[in-house]
Amino acid sequence: MSLLTIIFLFIEFCSISFPLNQIDIFHEGQKLSAPFKSLIDEKLWSGSFVTTGIINENLGIKAIWKIINHQSIGSMRYLQLVYILFFKISLIILIYQIVKNSLFRSDIKLVFFLIISIISTQLIDYNLNSGDSYSYRDLPVIFCLILFIKYLNNFKQLNLILIGLLSIATFFWSIDRAIVSNLFIIFICSYIFINRKFKNILTIIISIIFFWIFFTFI
Repeated sequence: MSLLTIIFLFIEFCSISFPLNQIDIFHEGQKLSAPFKSLIDEKLWSGSFVTTGIINENLGIKAIWKIINHQSIGSMRYLQLVYILFFKISLIILIYQIVKNSLFRSDIKLVFFLIISIISTQLIDYNLNSGDSYSYRDLPVIFCLILFIKYLNNFKQLNLILIGLLSIATFFWSIDRAIVSNLFIIFICSYIFINRKFKNILTIIISIIFFWIFFTFI
């Protein structure tokens, strides 16, 4: 059922109307200026005003310009639509993980999954100018929740290593969401410590330290 829901999201994405409104000088202009300057001088940080994160406002747009070999406002808007699609898919994966671990009967799980999926995915739309209840910038928080639930299912060290990666990588995506993600990572560490899984707490701490040092040099 989760696969069918994801297929439906792709169909929905292919049927949306592309935004043709005039450029928003303040928001879209700010997002376009940083990657355009970076293309000219090949610099990443200097001379660019970043309000959320370097990936969301520079590297992502610069990458899609490189792929299509053309700089345009439309490609920047298209990238935002793709971000929204990925966010909706991540929501479905998170809901599936939660429902799968619930104590309901199989038929109740199916109904619960469908209801929550429909409500959650409709709280964000493809209108780039609307104020949704949450946005694609929340992707790191959703990823962190998914990894934590997967860890609770199988206690694999890889999930903890990826959580350690998110602790620093999220700052490049969106600074405010990175703060939320790291607060949640502190909760995860506390949970592991309370359950006396000291090997796992060591894994996540070493992972966090390693990736912070690695990205510092990068």
